[in-house]
Amino acid sequence: MKIGICDDNESEVRHTEELINNLMNEHKIEYTICEIKNAQDLFGKCNELDILFLDIELASDENGIEIGMELKKRKASCKIIITSKYQKYLIEGYKIRAERYFIKPINPIEFSIEMKSVLQDYYRTEFGFIDPKISNRKIKIQSIIYVEFDERHTYLVMENQRKLKTPYSLKYWIEMFKDYGFAQCYKSYYVNLKYVNYIDKIDVVLTNGVKIPLSRNYKKSFKKGYLESLGI
Repeated sequence: MKIGICDDNESEVRHTEELINNLMNEHKIEYTICEIKNAQDLFGKCNELDILFLDIELASDENGIEIGMELKKRKASCKIIITSKYQKYLIEGYKIRAERYFIKPINPIEFSIEMKSVLQDYYRTEFGFIDPKISNRKIKIQSIIYVEFDERHTYLVMENQRKLKTPYSLKYWIEMFKDYGFAQCYKSYYVNLKYVNYIDKIDVVLTNGVKIPLSRNYKKSFKKGYLESLGI
């Protein structure tokens, strides 16, 4: 996980950094922290970040809300956490759909409680990876409908209908996504079970109406995985 702190007050950066270190070490999460001093630096790094702690008032007269609005326009996927000395900015924080709003100095107990919830949501919806061989943007695992092998290449078929060509084998993706709710239904398909609408005798019917063949060799294990994904 890559975490950014956009704040030009050195002591407050150190305090936020200490809180993050304690939280991540407690949950045994691998992470890196990068310090960001201004909007220009942030816009160059926003697509690499998973979580951003954004101060409302920067000494350079840059406004955190305006920066947050620009991040939304750029479709940055990072979760934004607002930090400020002033509660009056709370309502404005909702304009950029900030995940949380912390009043400085940040209370360690409050930070721990609130950020645990943010992390849980992150792993449920935002967890992904960056691979320049495929895309220059983070690829969210839960946005992948299925992986398809076709003519010596594999493709990640995304929920926005994009197909991302990859240089890797299907075996590579099976190993990578084995703990993220995927299952193989055919020799050339690896499906995200959350997008399965129902299973008939010969096909897996997805929520977007697409039908994927269901092989006899994978039918039993695929059905088992699907039912487990439903909590049955």
